[in-house]
Amino acid sequence: MTTLVIVGNGFDRFHELPTGYENYRAFLLSNYARLVDDFECFTFLDNDGPERWSDVEKTLTLAYEECLEDALGSYPLDLSADNPGWNDPTICIEGQTGFINDFTGELFFRWLLSVDVMQAENEVVFPSDSVFVTYNYTTVLEDVYGVSKSRIFHIHGSVDDVERDALLRNDYGTVPAVVIPDDWDGMDVKIARDEHNQSEISSVIQFGSPYNDPIQVRRDLEKRYGREDFYGAMIETCVAALERFCEAASKCLSRNYKALEEFVGRWNIDRVVVFGHSFDSVDRPYYEDIFVPLLGDRPWTFIVYSDKGAQKAEDFCFEAGISDFAFLSDKNKSVVDLRRSAPDDL
Repeated sequence: MTTLVIVGNGFDRFHELPTGYENYRAFLLSNYARLVDDFECFTFLDNDGPERWSDVEKTLTLAYEECLEDALGSYPLDLSADNPGWNDPTICIEGQTGFINDFTGELFFRWLLSVDVMQAENEVVFPSDSVFVTYNYTTVLEDVYGVSKSRIFHIHGSVDDVERDALLRNDYGTVPAVVIPDDWDGMDVKIARDEHNQSEISSVIQFGSPYNDPIQVRRDLEKRYGREDFYGAMIETCVAALERFCEAASKCLSRNYKALEEFVGRWNIDRVVVFGHSFDSVDRPYYEDIFVPLLGDRPWTFIVYSDKGAQKAEDFCFEAGISDFAFLSDKNKSVVDLRRSAPDDL
């Protein structure tokens, strides 16, 4: 029999690793402060104020219709001028969204690499039969606990799986140099290089909003603007810029379903433990569509940090129809014991 441990960022933070979004912000402020300004000043995202950093992936949800409407309204065509301003709305959008390739790509990757997982101490006792679904990009399970990679599924990717030799050297100077094509020159070099690196990283590291669907963006905007006289001459390039943002800031959960189902189905799982994962946030569909349908009749244990956390877990179980559940607190403990004899101490 096998215990499935679902691991989220709370697991890394339990080990006092600097993996919170506030740590990412501090990393950027120390090295690339302008990117923080670009992110915080971009109006057409989901959250404002302090909440903007509380759940960055949700925040990255783009209000694309409002963004395009604002750009078109701010830069109306002047057909009497020598330069009517065909490209002005696109330039406006690209100026506001240009931070995204670095924000979700190379700088995010650089920050992850800066986290020294070996600072973590072995503070959790796992059942010997454990397998893991982790939402973390770090390698704490492999490097600190010595868990075999065959027993771990990094559902959104791992830093170890990024092919660093495929990245192009840029101003950050942290990756091997690769020959730049001769037809790249000037600013085009930086744009193409950043998009290349972002593509290489995002093919492994999934970071962004599950609500940013580039296909849906084009469909909605073409439906609204496609019959406009100047759609092809002006508006379509704006739509393409918004698509590029969503491609760089999206996380498609459903594309992971098959691999997750296969991993879960590989083991005879008779118990589920949730450690430090926000099952009520953007990743909730994994529970609704995979974990609960497959494992909802098994016993579930939630590692909680407060009475409020226990209440949220209880509400989740009630909504999901999970009847056999318990809580284990990690408050004031040097070691969390997840073996089956561990008591419910809340």
